Amino acid sequence: MADAARVIQEDTGLELEAAERHVVNMLAAARIRANDDDPWPDDQLADRVGELVDAGHTERAILLIRGETGMSHADAENWMHELMARDADQEEGRER
Repeated sequence: MADAARVIQEDTGLELEAAERHVVNMLAAARIRANDDDPWPDDQLADRVGELVDAGHTERAILLIRGETGMSHADAENWMHELMARDADQEEGRER
């Protein structure tokens, strides 16, 4: 992973940490394409999407999902809604 991050850093000029996140997200996207049984590509991506949605930036969240996973707009929107429903269910379970 470190080698891939360095290549991305050299090619794009990104900071190493950002390049490493990019590699993690690419691996997560590859996993979701290879394993349709796991609809949650990456906890880091889910956290970032949740933060955007909580801040009222749903379109940015959809664009982030699309950019990180290669999903279509409709699939990314559906994934975002499923993620928010999952998180709401987990929150409700903690309150009980």
